[in-house]
Amino acid sequence: MRFILVLLCTLFVFSGSARADQLQDGIAAYSRKDYEAALKLWQPLADQGNAEAEEYVGYLYEYGDGVKQDFTEAVKWYRKASDQGNSLAERRLGEMYENGKGVTQDYAEAYFWLSLCAVQNDTAKHLTPEQKAALDKRIAEWKAARVAAEKK
Repeated sequence: MRFILVLLCTLFVFSGSARADQLQDGIAAYSRKDYEAALKLWQPLADQGNAEAEEYVGYLYEYGDGVKQDFTEAVKWYRKASDQGNSLAERRLGEMYENGKGVTQDYAEAYFWLSLCAVQNDTAKHLTPEQKAALDKRIAEWKAARVAAEKK
């Protein structure tokens, strides 16, 4: 039984490492402008639910890199990644709603996704609770000042 547990743990670690390598290999291919190779590396991971790969595939479709440009397909992949809390996909999805690309232009929906992106930003994990509270207060004050200025 112990052998099986060790084997399963080893396979899990190896598969996680292999997925990370596959993501990195796709990034390297993309940077060489070998978009087809990037897609071949990222698509299987995206199909398995890897949020980072889903965001990358969405990006390929949004810009037509290695695939026919398809905003609707980009939105599909951004939404899948966003549903897993991928903040970059949330930002991209918000921009799609803001610009009406692949979806009906909807500023409320754009605001929702862009706000989530800000909340999910990985930078927050580097802040102390006190820093975060002070910054949240600063944001609220800034927003209140903006609203007041718009009313003038």
